[in-house]
Amino acid sequence: MRMAINKTLRSALLESGLVVLGVVLAYLANDWHEQSEHRQRAAEAERSIVAELKSNREAAQRSMDYHQGLLDKLGKPDAALGPQDFSRGFVFPAVLQRTAWESAAQTGVLQYLSYACVLEWSRAYAQQQRYDEQARSVGALIYERLFDGGHAALTQNARGLKLLINAFAYRESQLVETYSTLLARPVAAGGCVRG
Repeated sequence: MRMAINKTLRSALLESGLVVLGVVLAYLANDWHEQSEHRQRAAEAERSIVAELKSNREAAQRSMDYHQGLLDKLGKPDAALGPQDFSRGFVFPAVLQRTAWESAAQTGVLQYLSYACVLEWSRAYAQQQRYDEQARSVGALIYERLFDGGHAALTQNARGLKLLINAFAYRESQLVETYSTLLARPVAAGGCVRG
């Protein structure tokens, strides 16, 4: 009888141990799967942010080239520019995207990326936001001047126009440098996803 109880007890303990082991293994598998999904989403966000930064660098470069061309024209002693010289407007602010960055932030994916990467990207997007604010305020100023005095109100004030355009070219050169620095680092080619 005692052997039967010991055998039943051993059998029950073995079954209990197997059940506990099964539960632990299921939990570990679920945790591994969840972490794998987080890493996959983080890697996708990283690729999107890097692609967005590359696109923004190209847009800032195009605007900087346009503004530099205008500055070259305005720098000539006999500069008498008319509306035809401003094919893209008196200023041509870059249209900079932030969709990938905001999506990653709003969906909580940033928590699965390294702090160093998030910090660097955050600084770049903050710099970009200051540029966007400058574009809005200067745009309002230009439209006010155009409304009050037409094209001549701007083209006859070459010094003031040059100051405005130079401010854009300067900010754009800063943006291009920031983007280029970020994109040249190894983290831009992967490596921001946390383990």
